[in-house]
Amino acid sequence: MLAFLARSNFTLPAEGTISVSDPGVRRRITFMGLTAEDLGVLGAQSGALSDVADDMVEAFYAKVASEAETNRIFTERTTKEKLRGPLLGYVRSLFSGTMDDRYIEQRYRVGKVHESLGLGAAWYLGMYEVIRRYAMRAVRDAGVKGAGYERFRDAFERTVAFDQSLVLDAYLKAWSERVERLQAEAKADSDRQRHFVGKLRQVLASAGEGDLTSRVEGGEDIATDETLSAIEGELNGFLERMRKGFSEVTRRATDVEASSSEIRTASQSLASASVEQSSAVDEVNRSLKEIDERSTESSAHAQETGEIIESTRVAAEEGGKSIVTLTEAMQQIREASDKTAEVVATIDEIAFQTNLLALNAAVEAARAGASGKGFAVVAEEVRRLAARSAEAARSSAQLIESSVQSARHGEHLQGELTRSFLAIEDQVKTVAEHMSSIVESATWQSERTRDIHQRMEELARTTQTNAATLEESAGASEELASNAQGLRKLTARYRV
Repeated sequence: MLAFLARSNFTLPAEGTISVSDPGVRRRITFMGLTAEDLGVLGAQSGALSDVADDMVEAFYAKVASEAETNRIFTERTTKEKLRGPLLGYVRSLFSGTMDDRYIEQRYRVGKVHESLGLGAAWYLGMYEVIRRYAMRAVRDAGVKGAGYERFRDAFERTVAFDQSLVLDAYLKAWSERVERLQAEAKADSDRQRHFVGKLRQVLASAGEGDLTSRVEGGEDIATDETLSAIEGELNGFLERMRKGFSEVTRRATDVEASSSEIRTASQSLASASVEQSSAVDEVNRSLKEIDERSTESSAHAQETGEIIESTRVAAEEGGKSIVTLTEAMQQIREASDKTAEVVATIDEIAFQTNLLALNAAVEAARAGASGKGFAVVAEEVRRLAARSAEAARSSAQLIESSVQSARHGEHLQGELTRSFLAIEDQVKTVAEHMSSIVESATWQSERTRDIHQRMEELARTTQTNAATLEESAGASEELASNAQGLRKLTARYRV
């Protein structure tokens, strides 16, 4: 290599510094062929690499973000800003030209951090590809070519290989320590759990034998185990609830036994009372049925009476009309009697005048002597006829007067009769209206009685059903009392 560099006119830079105190690390440096000269080659390009350090870090984060797993780890466990400083320091130390204990410790710390983050070694090794790509580009851009470029790449690859071995050692050691720690914790947890399970078995065995007062006391076994502590709390809480539950069941069983006995007695009494009530309801139902029949009959009679009263009302109206006709006839008779009396009075007046004329004729015949004798006989005869006419006129007048009086009295009686018929007609109308109301009331009463009869039949059926139900309830309460007694005996074996 030195001959090649000499032919290429390549001038080696000053050597770097290797000052590592750990003998094992020094042997690894020697074994991997890493020299102070390699560190000098890398350190000579630190200026060029410093210019692209920020871009290198950004590229690394872009690569991290492109993969779902690495992005999730870096997002959940740390931040970009938090890691920027350490990552820049790591890159700068790689090209510082110095390898000391701090350098070695920084690589070990990287391995431990990646193990704690759960980031696999493959993801970490991928970072070196980003560093290699930017480093080689920066050296080319700085004008390093040919043998110088090859020498830089050779030194860079040996240094990166050494760094990777340190990081992987730290990673595997941390992982191994984690495994050992987890195994120790698992063994300790297993011992605690086994001891705790033994206590659980004892408590559960006691509970199975009826002792609900025993409790799990985990003590130090569960002091640092949230799961076992939760199990202890939940089991003790369950046992306490069981104790309270059985205590309450025992108390309720006693109460149920006493209550069921009371229910049994009350059900038997109610059943007897229901039977008596059913008999009473049947008797009332029969009475209502008779009342319904009588109401129906009364309604029919009331309807017939109403029809008769209606006929009477119509007859009364017709009688009233006849009375009016009779009144008109009586009035005509009275008027005819008055006219007849006037005629008789005229006849009587004529008879009186005729009698006067006959007396005058007799006087004149007497004066005439023998020549007037015949005329005197005629005048006498006329006077007697006049006297008889007057007598007949007086008799007729008396009869007519009596007829007139009778007609007036009949007219008066007819007026009284008319008023009586009108009163009768009004009363018949009133009675007809009342009978109509009575018929409606009787019909309504008959319908209501029929409804009550139907309701009473339903009540009778319900009462019979209630009686049967109460008998069943009495039997059920008897069975309930027996079950409550059995339950009380069952719970008596538990200590609460």
